[in-house]
Amino acid sequence: MGSLSSIRSRVGFLTGALVVLMPLSQLGFIPVSALLGERLGIGAAAIGLAIGLYAISAAVATVLFGPLFDLYPVRRILPWAVCINLAVSLAFIWVPNLEMLIVGRILAGLANSALALSASVIVADAFRDRPGDRDRAYSGLQTFVSTGAITGLALGGLCAGLGQPWLYFAIVAAYAAIILCITPLILRRMRTVTAAQTVAEAGASVDADAVHALETKAAASSPAAVLRGIVGFMREPQTILLLVATACASWVLQSGHYGLSMLLNEVQPDIVLRTVLTVVIPVGVLLGALINQWSLGRRGPRGVYGRAYLLLPLAGGVLAVALLTQQPAAWAAGLLCVGIVCGMLGPLQPTIMIGWYPDLRGSASASVSVSQSIGAALGPIAIGALAAVWSLSGAVLIGVGVALVGAVLAAVLGRGDTGPHVAEAEFAPAR
Repeated sequence: MGSLSSIRSRVGFLTGALVVLMPLSQLGFIPVSALLGERLGIGAAAIGLAIGLYAISAAVATVLFGPLFDLYPVRRILPWAVCINLAVSLAFIWVPNLEMLIVGRILAGLANSALALSASVIVADAFRDRPGDRDRAYSGLQTFVSTGAITGLALGGLCAGLGQPWLYFAIVAAYAAIILCITPLILRRMRTVTAAQTVAEAGASVDADAVHALETKAAASSPAAVLRGIVGFMREPQTILLLVATACASWVLQSGHYGLSMLLNEVQPDIVLRTVLTVVIPVGVLLGALINQWSLGRRGPRGVYGRAYLLLPLAGGVLAVALLTQQPAAWAAGLLCVGIVCGMLGPLQPTIMIGWYPDLRGSASASVSVSQSIGAALGPIAIGALAAVWSLSGAVLIGVGVALVGAVLAAVLGRGDTGPHVAEAEFAPAR
C-alpha cells in the first residue's frame, strides 16, 4: 500500500489537479467578459452582474452541498460536478445572448462549489490526525489554485486580445475532459488513504467493506445531527468574526480582478501587456501561499491570519493610488500587493474553521465558501456600479474601507494565538 506520507502526497497532487479547474473556468472568464459584453451589446454593469451571479450561485450551492459532504462520501458528488463544468464550457463556445451567459454562469457556480468542497474535504480527511500538516496542505492546495488562476487569466487575456473568446472556453472544456477521465483515479486514492490511515491508527488490516464503512463514518450520524451542528457553530461569535472577515477579503480580491478587466478594456494595451497584467494577482496569491507555509512554522493559523489581514487595507490603498497613474508598472505593483495578502489569507480561513469543527468538515468548509462567494458577488457589482458613476480608483477606495473592517475583525480573532499549532480546542466555540 505504501507509506501513509507517500499516499497523502499522491492524494494532494491529484486534488491539486482537480482544483486547477475551478479558477481556470472562473477567473479566466473575467478577461473575456468585457469583450463578450461588447459583442452582445451588454454594458459593464450587466457583465458585472453576470460575474456576481456566479458567486451567488456558488454560495447557494455551497449551503446545500456542505451538509451533504458530512452525510455522503465525496465519490457520490464529485463526478457530477466535473460533468457540469465540462458541459457549461462546451456551451459557452457558442454563447449567443445574455440569457445563456447568465444560465451558464449559474451552473458553473454550482459545479465549482462542489469541486471546492470536494477538495477541502479530501484534504481534511487525509490530514485529519495531523493539524499542522493540514494547515500547510491547505496552503499547498492554494498553490494549485493560483496556478489555475495564472493560467486561466493569462489564457483569458490572450484570447480577449486575439478577439477569440470561444478559444478560451474550448481549452477549458478540454481540461475538464481530462479531469473527468482521472476522477476515478482520485476516488480510488481517497479509498486508499482512508484504509492507510486506519492501518496506521489501529495497526490492523482493513478490507474493502471496512474501507467503505470508514468513508461514510466521518459523516455525522443523521441530517438532524448535521443541522444541529451547523446551527450551533453559526451562533458562535468567533465563527461570525471569521466569516465576515472572509467576505471582506473576497470583496477586495474580486474587485481587483474585475477592476483590472475594466481598466484593460478602457486603455486597450497590446496583447503582451494585457496578458502580463492579468496574471499579476494570481502570481501574488501564489507567493502569498508560499509565505504562508513558512509563517505557519512560526505561528498558529489565527495569529498569521490576524497579522496578514492588517496589510490588506494598505495593499488596497496602494492599488487605488496606482490606478490614478498611467503607468502599467504601478498597476502591477498594486495588484501584486493585493494578491500576496489575499494569498496568505485564503488557505487560513478553511483550516481555522475545520480545526474548530473537524466532525463537520463539509459544513465548516461550506460556511467559508459561502462567505467568500458573498464577498465575490458584492465586489464586482459594487465596483461596476461605482465606476460608472464615479471613477475606478474611487470604487477601489470603497474596497479599502471594506478591508479595514475585515482587518479589525481578524485582529480580534488572532488574539491569544502566540505559537504554531496552538490547540484549537482551547479556543474553539463550544460544540
